[in-house]
Order: sequence, then structure tokens, then C-alpha cells
Amino acid sequence: GGIAGNTFGQYTNAPDLAIEYPVNNTFSSDNTLNVNYTVSDTTLDSCWYSNDTMTENITLAACANITAVTWIEGQHNVSVWANDSANAENQSDVIFTIDTVIPALVIESPANATITTDTAINVNFTISDTNIDACWWSNDTGENNNSVTCGENITGQGWPAGLNTIFVYANDTAGNVNDSEYVSFEVDTGGPSV
Repeated sequence: GGIAGNTFGQYTNAPDLAIEYPVNNTFSSDNTLNVNYTVSDTTLDSCWYSNDTMTENITLAACANITAVTWIEGQHNVSVWANDSANAENQSDVIFTIDTVIPALVIESPANATITTDTAINVNFTISDTNIDACWWSNDTGENNNSVTCGENITGQGWPAGLNTIFVYANDTAGNVNDSEYVSFEVDTGGPSV
């Protein structure tokens, strides 16, 4: 800590204070996450915090971590303060975003149960999320995941003859995953029977 005050001609260092978790500028889907910090001072007196509006300070009994808070969706700015018996004070800040909403994902085409002769039929989907991170798809077996740029369709594939089931996935920066979208279509490459 730095030199914060003068008591009877002696300099007093402010408490050492650092927020350890969450990491600054991160996203979380855990709306009950704890804000953990470390504080050290030989004459530590009290700790408190404020969030978002900074209009109310909340005392942290025994300088305990911030627990039992249910954070609303969105960005939060949290400041923790500590002072010692000489009123030397220090502050640490963290910004984090709570995002508990899974990405909206819809397969637009082909319609489920489509029968087609097109072995290169496109799978068109739409995705919506404020903090989209990644999109991918897999075939019937689910053994191979294929990355696709979010917002771009699955094109240029050579689908095998028969039934194809394609699963499309999306996640956001908070780790919310939508894994509920799939479409099944049949590629019929056989000509008419004579």
C-alpha cells in the first residue's frame, strides 16, 4: 500500500487490498458468484463495498468476501474498500457481466423431414445473443464437431444419401450453450424405379 496518512509523525501504510475473483472484465452465467478479495494490514479496522450506483456502502463483517448476493443480468461495477485504525484507506475495483441467457438459435431450412435430391443442400440458421462466442455443428454421429462462423449458414457440404441429422450449437462468452437445435432430412439420390 502507499503512504496514506501521518499519525504522530509516523507514516501509516494503507491496507493491501486486491480483488482476486472474478477477473476484471469477464462474463459469468453464475448470478450468485462471490467476489473474493484479499486484504492485509496489521491494524485492519473495517471493510465495505458498493456496486453499480455507488450510492450505498455495505459493511463486510470481519472483512469477509462478498457472498449471498444475487446479481441481476448485465454489467456490474464493484468497489471494495478497507481501512485501518489510523484511517489509512485503500480501494480495489472489478467489472464483470452476468449473462444467464442462452443464445437464441433457430434452424430456418431445410424443414425437418425434407426429402431432397440435392446432396449439397444448405442448412440455414439464425443466431442471436448479445455476447455470442462460437457456433458449430455435427452430423448424425456427433463424433465430429465442425466450426462455423456465427451468422453464416452451413454450405458446401456433400451430404450422403439417406437420412442426415444435423445438430447446430452456439455458446456465448459466459458459457451458456444452446444445444437443442437439429434438423433431419433425407437425401434421395436414387432415380425412379423402372
